[in-house]
Amino acid sequence: ASDGTAREKDIFNEGVRLANLGLAIQSAVAALYSFSLFGVRSLVVQMIDWLGSRRVYVLSQVVQGVSLALAPAAAVAYYPPPVHARILAVLVIALSGITWATTMTVPWSLVSRGVADSKDSGMLLAVFNLSQCIPEIFASLLGSAVVSIFGSLVSPLVLAGIVAFAGAPLIVWLRVGE
Repeated sequence: ASDGTAREKDIFNEGVRLANLGLAIQSAVAALYSFSLFGVRSLVVQMIDWLGSRRVYVLSQVVQGVSLALAPAAAVAYYPPPVHARILAVLVIALSGITWATTMTVPWSLVSRGVADSKDSGMLLAVFNLSQCIPEIFASLLGSAVVSIFGSLVSPLVLAGIVAFAGAPLIVWLRVGE
């Protein structure tokens, strides 16, 4: 079995370089969005003060939905990909820094406030943790089936974008005081 032609290796390596650039920018976006430094409050904290936790969480899910909906436009079947496809691919990954930073803070803050007075707060937080972990496990297990059904490597991303759009309005119904 061949390990691939030189051209295939070049294509693969270019994809890895582009993805790494996107991940580096994603990390910078998440850091700039969520870190408070030298007495300056982070952008997410300022947004929560201005819009409230739920609205910030909804906004992050909409950003995620938009970025994932752009994924098919970044997927091209030829090499080298055009500049717009490269920029879009990096943008799709980079925008997820906003959602990542929000998801690691805002829902936990909302749930923690909601269960603070409960004698079962530890168990309720564990269940909430499972509500985040179990979908990730199912996404991993079902990703190849989604690709097979829809015939595209970006179909799991599009499906995740649809789920993000569908989940965003549900956040509004959370009964947690601001």
